[in-house]
Amino acid sequence: MTAESANRRGRRKARTKEQIVEAATDLFNRYGYDAVTVEQIAETADVALRTYYNYFDTKAAVALARFHQWMDDLGTALADQPAGLSPPEILAGALVSVSERGYAGDERLRTPEGRSILPAPAAVLLSESDPEVAGQVYQRLVQAFRQLSRLFESRLDYPEGSVEPQAVASALVALWFVVVHGRADAEREGSAPPVAVNELALQTFGLYSDGLAKVWEQSMPRRTQPAGRKRPQKPA
Repeated sequence: MTAESANRRGRRKARTKEQIVEAATDLFNRYGYDAVTVEQIAETADVALRTYYNYFDTKAAVALARFHQWMDDLGTALADQPAGLSPPEILAGALVSVSERGYAGDERLRTPEGRSILPAPAAVLLSESDPEVAGQVYQRLVQAFRQLSRLFESRLDYPEGSVEPQAVASALVALWFVVVHGRADAEREGSAPPVAVNELALQTFGLYSDGLAKVWEQSMPRRTQPAGRKRPQKPA
């Protein structure tokens, strides 16, 4: 096989895979994840069932295809940020980078009719009800945590195995859950947050960066303090 033939074959395979993902997206948006079968996806994509299984082992795999791609691209964008940046700056730069690659940071997680938008990063919400999806999402987030721990270990010049880079990495993974679930809950209630998803991610990471104690210290009313006990003062 010549190089040109191999390239054509590769492009054809990529188109077929995207065709299957697009068909699944449309069906999930129309009818919901649970109501759609693999047979329906193959028929809508105009491919044989055998062809579907050449690309995806299960329905969960196609539902999470773009989730995995988004995780890959975000991980690459984080690693590609210039040296000398702080973790919040690395995150901000990475979000700009993936937005420039076509990921809509303020994309709604539900259609105007109220249906979940799948497959997309928001497909992680399926982990609440689908054990197979939950397993894949968990494995991917563990991989992301390890990748980010190594990245921040190198960028922050800590010895191997230090807890500090792991803490920063865990904050990033956790904030992703906060943003996705918070956005989805707001969509279910019919009101999107007043800020875009990317901005919400940066605000959430800012809470981790500043210290979570700041959150409850500012929100606890003084009347909840025991009588005769003064609220601790912040250092100047």
